[in-house]
Amino acid sequence: MRGKEISPLEAVGLYQYFRFSAPVTTITGMQHHLTFSMDVVPDVAKRDRHALILLRNPKGKFLLGAKDIYPPNIYRIIGGGIEAGEEAAPAAVRELEEETGLKVSVDQLKHLATITADIDEPRSGKHYTFVTELFFTDVGNNILKPSDDIQGLQELSAEEVSALIDRYYQLPQQIDGNFGFSWNDYGQLYGMIHQIALDELQKRETS
Repeated sequence: MRGKEISPLEAVGLYQYFRFSAPVTTITGMQHHLTFSMDVVPDVAKRDRHALILLRNPKGKFLLGAKDIYPPNIYRIIGGGIEAGEEAAPAAVRELEEETGLKVSVDQLKHLATITADIDEPRSGKHYTFVTELFFTDVGNNILKPSDDIQGLQELSAEEVSALIDRYYQLPQQIDGNFGFSWNDYGQLYGMIHQIALDELQKRETS
């Protein structure tokens, strides 16, 4: 262990995150930049680009995906990879239908942020750039049915999503023998992505 984990801090609109001794910074506004150093980069972060869609139901709660492969009490914003030649918004529409059965138009999606993560893997000498396009939509009274690689949908309040983010940062640091990466590295990345999603949505709805 290289040092104590520090949760995200916000100051004068500039987010500055620290994972162990490596600084990670995001830029204000809709463009965010993260920098990581990971022992083993998770496969999902080698996909170049993916689209995530934050969903909210009429009760004001968010719907996140549950997968059997996730550690206990870990859920993730719905979405997946953007295919070659595909635009981000149509990819989000496709992923949403594939994973929940919900059909929406591009116009029903609100773009929250573009997050660019630059990830170094010192042990291999490789560098990865992983771009996340974040969207939001209200699901209304539509009935969602998890499918594709989603085993369930978890309903969480904003406070419960914040607690989820804390759990992300506390995931085990050792390499998982079944997956070949550290869930803590995964958690540092997705904890920040989920925090940015909450923050950007709040900014839009209170401005």
